Amino acid sequence: MQIDNKEKAKKIRKIFYSGSVLLMSLIAVFFLLDYFKLGLITAVIASLYIIYFLTAEYLYVEFSITENEVFVKYFKTISFGSQEFKSINFPKNLYHSSTFENSYLGRLTDMTITIQTQKGLADYPTVSLSAMDLSDREKIQSELNKLKH
Repeated sequence: MQIDNKEKAKKIRKIFYSGSVLLMSLIAVFFLLDYFKLGLITAVIASLYIIYFLTAEYLYVEFSITENEVFVKYFKTISFGSQEFKSINFPKNLYHSSTFENSYLGRLTDMTITIQTQKGLADYPTVSLSAMDLSDREKIQSELNKLKH
């Protein structure tokens, strides 16, 4: 079973970059036409826009469960610089639990997976599922709940 948000991640990137270009163009036009206050207001709006997208941490996420393994691959959809791919990969029998934390009225969801190791329980880094559709988030949660001992 495999779930990913490839199309939605592409859409989020397009929205972010086209919105950024539009706002930066407006700032330039306002300053060139000596509308200093409008340029300043637009610059503040652009800053808030960029901060929102960077703090929301929209990730491309690929989740799959095979016969013996759980695999989660993810990277930031919006980043300045090189893309850093990260992954979580472990045998199904080591799965212990998962935590799904919702914020902003369920719009942003963070997932933390806990596995059983020889030395005790270990948490993988939190993965943001905010760029996924709610139905896909629920499918991931359901599939992980099926793995509980």
